Amino acid sequence: MKVRVTVEARREAQDAAVWFRNRDPSSVTRFRRRFNQLLAQVSEYPEIGARIGGTRFRRLPMTPFPYLLVYEVDETDSVVTIVAVSHAAQSQRRFTGEGN
Repeated sequence: MKVRVTVEARREAQDAAVWFRNRDPSSVTRFRRRFNQLLAQVSEYPEIGARIGGTRFRRLPMTPFPYLLVYEVDETDSVVTIVAVSHAAQSQRRFTGEGN
C-alpha cells in the first residue's frame, strides 16, 4: 500500500527528532531510521498496528522510543495515512472522539 504522512504527523516527527537531537545527537539518526522502518512495515502489513478503541485508527509503538505511529488504512484507495507521531504518554482521546 502507498503511505501518506500528514503535515501534522511530519511536524510531530520533526519535533521529536529535534528533542532527541538536543539530548543525544546520535539518537536522532536512530529515531528517523525507526520512523522509516515503520513506514515500510505499515505499507507492507497495514493491519500490524492495534486498533485504538473502536475507531478506524491504529497505533504502532516506535520501540525503543516512547512514541506511537498513529495511522488509518483506506482499503478502497490502498493508502495508509499516518495521522500522528504521538508520545506514548499522551492521551489517545483525539482519535477516539472522547472528550470532544
